[in-house]
Amino acid sequence: MTNVTSGINYTSTEGEHSTWQGISVIYGTAMFFVLTIGFLGNVISIIILRYRVHRKKIITPLMLNLAVSDILITVLVYPVMFLTHMLGQPLQAGSLRCMWSSFANGASGMTSIATLVAMSGIMYHVLKQPLRRPYIKPRNMNFLVAATWLSGILANLPPLIGWSRAVPGKAGFSCAPEWTTSDPWAISYIIFLVCFGFFTPLFLIGNYHYLIYRLIGDTRVPLEGSLNHIMRVSRQKSQMKLVRMTAISIAAFLISWLPYTAVSIAALIRGRHVLTSGEAEIPELMAKASVIYNPFVYMFMNGAYRASFWELFSGNKEVRTNLHPTTNSAEGRVSSENSGTVNKSYEETAL
Repeated sequence: MTNVTSGINYTSTEGEHSTWQGISVIYGTAMFFVLTIGFLGNVISIIILRYRVHRKKIITPLMLNLAVSDILITVLVYPVMFLTHMLGQPLQAGSLRCMWSSFANGASGMTSIATLVAMSGIMYHVLKQPLRRPYIKPRNMNFLVAATWLSGILANLPPLIGWSRAVPGKAGFSCAPEWTTSDPWAISYIIFLVCFGFFTPLFLIGNYHYLIYRLIGDTRVPLEGSLNHIMRVSRQKSQMKLVRMTAISIAAFLISWLPYTAVSIAALIRGRHVLTSGEAEIPELMAKASVIYNPFVYMFMNGAYRASFWELFSGNKEVRTNLHPTTNSAEGRVSSENSGTVNKSYEETAL
C-alpha cells in the first residue's frame, strides 16, 4: 500500500509547522472535553439504566447499546488519537494506527445510527400493539443489538482487506476512507458506505417517525371523563414524550454527522479536499462530539431518568416516590387510586 501523508506538509516550512501545532493544540483541547464528558456521561447513563425502574422498559437495551458504543469509542480510539497528536506524531496512511482509527470510528458511528433505526422501529412496533403492556421477546431484542454491531463492523471492514483504503484527513488528526480517490473500485465502496451507512438509515428513521405520529394521531380515545379516557390520554402523553425524546437524540446525532458527511461527499465529487486543514477539523470534531449528547437529552426529556439521576447523586431513594405524592383525604384516596393506574400506564409506555 502506498504510504502517503495527510494534506499538510509537516516539514516544508516553519510557518506551516507552527500552524499545524496551533491546530493540534485546539484539537487536543476539544478532544479532551469530548473524552471526559462523553465517558462520564455514558457511564452514568449505564448505571441509571440498570436501575429496576428502567430495566423493564422495552427500549432500554437499545439505549444501553448506544451508551456502550460511545464508551468504547472514547476508551479505545479517542485517547490514542489525543496522545498521538499531543506528541506531534501525525498519522500515516497504511499504518496500524491509521487503519484502526478509520475502522473503529466508522464501526462505532454506524452501530449508533443502526441503533437509532432499531429504536424507531421498536417504538412503532410497540405502539401498534393493542396490549396494555407491550412485549418483545428478549431473543429478538438481543438479535437487534447484535445486528447493529454486525452492520457497523462489516461495513467498515473493506478498507482493511483492499476495497478502498484508510488515509489521514486533511490535517492528519484521524483517518477515514479515501474520499478524494479517483479509482472507480474505491469510489464504489464510498458510494456503498454513504448509501448504506447514512441515507438508508435516514430514510428508515424518517419513515418510522412519520408512521408513529400518524398512528398516535389516529388512535381513538374513549369518552371524556371515564377512567379509560384518563388512562388513554396519559398513555398517549407518555408515548409522545418518548417519541420526542428519541427524535431529539436522533436529531442531535444527525446534526453532528451531517457536516462531516456533506464535506466528505463534496470531496468525493470534486476529487480533492474542499476545506483547509483547520476548517476540516470542525465537521470532524462535530461528528466526534456526538458521544456526549444522549445523557443530556435523557436528563432534560425524561422525568424517570432525571429522578434516578438525583437519586444516584443524592442517595435519597424517596426522590422518585415524591414525584407522585399521596393524600389522606377520601377524595385524595380516589385520586390516588386513579393516578396510580395512570402512573402504571405511564411506566408501561415511558422510557
